[in-house]
Amino acid sequence: MPIRVLNLNSDNLSYFMRRDLLSVGIAFNFQQDSAVNNVATDNVVGSDGPEPTVSDATQRVLDVAERLFMQRGYAAITLRDIAQALDMKQASLYYHFPGGKEQLFVTVVQRVLERYKAGIHQALATHRLDLRQQLMAIALWFAQQPPMNLLGLMHADIPALSQASQAELLDSVFVALFAPIRNTFAAAQQIGTIRTVDPDMITGAFLAIMDGISYRQAHSDEISPEVMAQEMISVLLDGLHPAT
Repeated sequence: MPIRVLNLNSDNLSYFMRRDLLSVGIAFNFQQDSAVNNVATDNVVGSDGPEPTVSDATQRVLDVAERLFMQRGYAAITLRDIAQALDMKQASLYYHFPGGKEQLFVTVVQRVLERYKAGIHQALATHRLDLRQQLMAIALWFAQQPPMNLLGLMHADIPALSQASQAELLDSVFVALFAPIRNTFAAAQQIGTIRTVDPDMITGAFLAIMDGISYRQAHSDEISPEVMAQEMISVLLDGLHPAT
């Protein structure tokens, strides 16, 4: 069966909603609609235009909210926690985010995903013809970011939101994180660089590894993220058999 490279230019990505959290940690299994067309890997990530300007005060709210949400998760953080960290009244947060905690959280996650989208795009563009170097560049970029806790985001945070917000963030996770890496594996299979394996499963495994490296890095500096990334990417691409 030919491996399909996914089209991200569709106006409706709702058919990418279904996800499975497999035993490896995170392995998204997104169903493809029959209307999805093949596109080149270069088209996976592109600019959606300039970001709207944000006031300094709103930026400060987003910065503090991001730190708290990423550290402790959606359910554990209240608007009061954010207001106290900002040394402002809780009611003042509604000036910036009238929809309250959920709107603030969605905005924070969208902002984080935009950074990851740009970082992954840059990593892939730097090493277009070398899968190992592409994965290593992505891994090193992940290691330079504050831990996202992707498993917690998918398993706990997003399901706690309204259906509309769930749909919005699942689409954004797919576009920013899953699809560019998935298409990279699919393209490598098409040219024979790696054997044919379900690209959805291997992408989920890779993202689970990245999440694990971020967690380990946050709790121990015994092994550098570069060494961890090299070892795990070697396991992913070369297996556990001794080198011959």
